[in-house]
Amino acid sequence: TVMTPVPPPPKAGREGKGKLAKVKAAGAKVVPVPAINGAFTLGTVPQPGSPDAPPAPRVTKADITGVLVRLRSSVPVDSAALLNGVRESMYPRKSLQFELPQLGQAELLPGVSDAITRAVDVIASQSGIDLDELHTATLDKDGKVQLAKQQQHAAVDKAHAKAKDDVGEEGKKSADSISGAKAGADAAVDQKLLEASGGASPALIRQQRDRLIARVNRRLAPEDIRYEKEGDDRLRSLQLMEVAYSGAYQHVARQVAERIRKDSEPPPTPGAKKAPPAKTPPAPTPPATTPPKAAEPPPPPPPSAAPATPAEAWTIARVNEVRQQFGVLRKAAQDATKANRGAITSARNYAVLLLQNWADREVGDRESAWDRFWDRIRSWGKTADDRTLAWEEARTAQLGADLRGDLAFMAGITTGARSEAEMKAVAAIGGLSKAQQTIVTTYFAKPPPRNPLDAVAAGMRVRIAEAQTPRLTEELRTRLKALPPDQWPAVAAVAESEGGNVSIVERGNQFHASVDQWGTDESKLYAALTGLTELQRHALDLWYRKVHGSTIDAELEDELSDAELDRARDLMSGDQLAADAAAIRASIEQAGTDEEEIYRALRNKTAEERKQLEAIYLSRYGTTLDADLKSDMSGQELARARALAAGNVREADAIGLEAAQSGKWYGGVDTDAIQTIYATNRAEVEAEASAKGMTGDEMNAAVLARNSEINEAHKQHYRTEAGDAGPGLKASFEKNLKGPALDLALGLQEQKWDRADAARLELERRSFITSDKVVNKILESQFTRAQTEVRLDKEHDLAFRRDLAAVRGEHWDEKAQRKAMEAGIDDEAQKRSCGYMKALQETYDSKYKNDPRYAVSGRGGFDNLIADHLMGSDKDRAMALATQ
Repeated sequence: TVMTPVPPPPKAGREGKGKLAKVKAAGAKVVPVPAINGAFTLGTVPQPGSPDAPPAPRVTKADITGVLVRLRSSVPVDSAALLNGVRESMYPRKSLQFELPQLGQAELLPGVSDAITRAVDVIASQSGIDLDELHTATLDKDGKVQLAKQQQHAAVDKAHAKAKDDVGEEGKKSADSISGAKAGADAAVDQKLLEASGGASPALIRQQRDRLIARVNRRLAPEDIRYEKEGDDRLRSLQLMEVAYSGAYQHVARQVAERIRKDSEPPPTPGAKKAPPAKTPPAPTPPATTPPKAAEPPPPPPPSAAPATPAEAWTIARVNEVRQQFGVLRKAAQDATKANRGAITSARNYAVLLLQNWADREVGDRESAWDRFWDRIRSWGKTADDRTLAWEEARTAQLGADLRGDLAFMAGITTGARSEAEMKAVAAIGGLSKAQQTIVTTYFAKPPPRNPLDAVAAGMRVRIAEAQTPRLTEELRTRLKALPPDQWPAVAAVAESEGGNVSIVERGNQFHASVDQWGTDESKLYAALTGLTELQRHALDLWYRKVHGSTIDAELEDELSDAELDRARDLMSGDQLAADAAAIRASIEQAGTDEEEIYRALRNKTAEERKQLEAIYLSRYGTTLDADLKSDMSGQELARARALAAGNVREADAIGLEAAQSGKWYGGVDTDAIQTIYATNRAEVEAEASAKGMTGDEMNAAVLARNSEINEAHKQHYRTEAGDAGPGLKASFEKNLKGPALDLALGLQEQKWDRADAARLELERRSFITSDKVVNKILESQFTRAQTEVRLDKEHDLAFRRDLAAVRGEHWDEKAQRKAMEAGIDDEAQKRSCGYMKALQETYDSKYKNDPRYAVSGRGGFDNLIADHLMGSDKDRAMALATQ
């Protein structure tokens, strides 16, 4: 898929002007066709080499030489910039470069320079360019290639005149022949060494194994690169198509708006002539002075506050539909790329495993089992290094084709006389790769005359950096993790930049507090280790070693055992599925089953995750997950766990709500369990609403829809004796509950928050000791609920106004608009929460003020609840919240 700039229509010739005059003289109205600036048409181009493919621009060896000489002349500067760039890009906010700007500088910089030089030489060899000539060439002040000797200069001029053929096929043959010759030489050497040793030397067997593994990596790396490139191209094509569809709808909206504007103008008076413009006398020429400094251009006007017209609203709805559909297409394209590259990885891993097993069989009993084990460990590390190197080599080999493509791309810009605005428009909508964007930016950054080879060289620097970045990233990450405990502050700062609101010191203190006491606080320990990135876990261990003189793992070994130890170690290794499997096992092993932890570990797993979880459980604990659940649970608890294990979350929640009605040990209602189930579902819907851009009302409607699904699942699970669907949750609640417990359950099911919160307050008032904290938390929830709804409304409005500005072609400042949005959220939430608080007080008084239990004292009602049952600062806080 390509974007082709549409040229402006040609000016009318003399004959056209004459015809136009005749038409005007006849009284006909002529509608001029406006010139189109910056417009593009969307189309597809056949693959290169196919019969219908357009001829590609010619690429000469002289052009390639010119780019490569530029790259060789800037190796020292490019190497330092590349290494700095990798450090800046590895972690958010450029934290690694800021905290540790010299990390790996001395060790890696020479290798980076060698890699760039090697990449340039590989491209030259692929293109049939003599390396001696390349190494002695320089650039003059005009950017032309200068060779060491005059005859060499003449030879290049001659080559420039003759080399009009595309050098791609020649380069590919050259690269393939070099690679094939090397592989053949390696195989011949291996065979001769094995014959000389009688095939019995473990070292030679392993040497052959390693060479075969390296050959596998070299063979599969180009395929991996191909799938990666095809995936990137597919995503760019989808981006262009999405912009084209959206642009078409926006164009229709603008046409409709223009038509409405013209139709609303009063018609001209018949016979009236347009007044000629007033003539202004020319201003006197001022005396010659130093011209003043040009003033800064005024900022663009903010988007119009005018409400959207029906046509604009229709357009925005269609654009959102396009966005959603192309989001699905992008996801499918990404999944396809992931599957293709995953197949390459699986094939490579399988081949490596076969070769390792072959080597082990050949070595046999010539070495001890311990030596064979350590060799396998070393082999895994070497295989990973070989894979990275092979990927880098494949990337380098691809650079030659990329250079030829960039030169052809540059020729399309220069020969087509494309403007800077046109090319930047394509880049802005994702139609160019990062290297091509750099080419465009570099080319138009200078005034004419411009040298296109400078721009292509800038693009190649981006491509070389992309080829080198994976290896350098791993090298820098390894050096970062190898830093001693004394440097934990810098490592922690980099780790904390990864987000999650994580403080390494706070997590470390939390972990230490969980083990530095009589008995271990497992829940606090798991919380300290949960939700950390790989680097954050390493930084935590580094801090612990420095502050407490021990490792996290040593503390775990000392404090935990069995499945609890498995879970903690899984969290430290970042394997959440394995940690969930261990959490289930630990919940079963402990004295008294922790059912809630089992439900948490099983909830919302995909089919693939459930399959992996069961496999981990069986492999680690020697029994199936279902068998272990059945051995420790029964009745509705087992039914709920099995429903979650099967992925039936709504059914599991319905079972949980039914069981909670008699969930206490003495058979009473477990209101905490009821609240937990509804709160979990609401939190999940809120996260979905934020991701999908719902309004507050849409989010509340989605919660009600979720509760309705749970109700339907309850009807299906608890069928009548005749086999019909059951009456549902409301009937069940009304049959088994009463008083505030019934009000709470029905209020949560129907999302009537005044009823549910009033019931919460009354339940707390009737408890043995009224908790000030619980009462204030209920009162504070009026504001937090309002704040969530207002934020969703504001985000939805922001997205709508952003789309409206795009439809109208207006400037949009995302940072300024978002800042203004954030400033108004709390004020609007405060106003909304006042209504919620008033409804809560009225509902509480209407339901519980005149309850018989308060008849004697006469102290029922909301105000007396606060006055009689709260104390001190908590009482003051509650009164302030109630009167807000």
